[in-house]
Amino acid sequence: MIWIGSFAPGFAIKDYLEGVKRELEAETGGRVFIGAGLSGEPQSPEAVHLSYLQAVRASEHLRLRRECRVLFFGDMEAPKAAMASFYAELLQSLELSILKNEAASVKSVVERIIANMSTEGTPPHIVRSVYLNAVSVILNGLHRFSHDDASLLRLTDAAFRHRYTIEQMAGIVRDSSSKLCDIIQSTLPPSRNVSRDEIVGFIERRGMEPDFSLQRIADYFRMSPSNFSHYFKKTFGQNFKEYIDLQRIQKSAQLLRETSQTLDEISRQAGFTNTSSFIRSFKKIVGTTPGQYRETHKAV
Repeated sequence: MIWIGSFAPGFAIKDYLEGVKRELEAETGGRVFIGAGLSGEPQSPEAVHLSYLQAVRASEHLRLRRECRVLFFGDMEAPKAAMASFYAELLQSLELSILKNEAASVKSVVERIIANMSTEGTPPHIVRSVYLNAVSVILNGLHRFSHDDASLLRLTDAAFRHRYTIEQMAGIVRDSSSKLCDIIQSTLPPSRNVSRDEIVGFIERRGMEPDFSLQRIADYFRMSPSNFSHYFKKTFGQNFKEYIDLQRIQKSAQLLRETSQTLDEISRQAGFTNTSSFIRSFKKIVGTTPGQYRETHKAV
């Protein structure tokens, strides 16, 4: 760290640093980059510390972008708020995929994270922040499965070293996530071929129960929710929720026609968690409220 002070009015600090850069390159024969921060109130220790942090961030920007020049923190382009929000959503998706043991989804999200980390317009300090958060999420996932603490500690130590390039950070994220996905795959029970009739039979037996869900049927057939959802849509031509909603509405319509049960009773028998959601779903699919449907049927 170089601390520069001058009492001269209008001191050309950037020109001075350009000269320092040239001297260092001449002395060392190497490529030199200089990140600089400016102290607003040099007599304040806090201001000096802030200037140091600014210089570190500017230096990190130049190092990761391999730009050999002088860069002041104030000249760096500020990241857009939408960018931070986008990365936060990606990291949440990664964490959720790991919690649900969905290896394919983990790989997909990791590749999206790496692709965006490597984008030219992403500020390097954002790249490093995303890298550290992504690695932390992956290491937490590994910790759930791994009993080899020494191996995990070595991986953690390697992941959090400071002097990595973007390519090296991407490689660490990819390799550690691949290790996690292999472990997830090894812990899942083997999937089996499932016929359309088996799925229909299970839905007929359990589909009207209030706690029936995608997770429950996927567990029954020893598949991940995402894999079962994809297989279901490919087999039935519609997504799982649409199919179940239609089955429940058909059941409730039958009860409306053939019984005098209350809407609350019909709602429970058709698997809805409450009467309000039953009425909304019924009107959305049938076009009328349950009460109107019952009156029309009686009139006929």
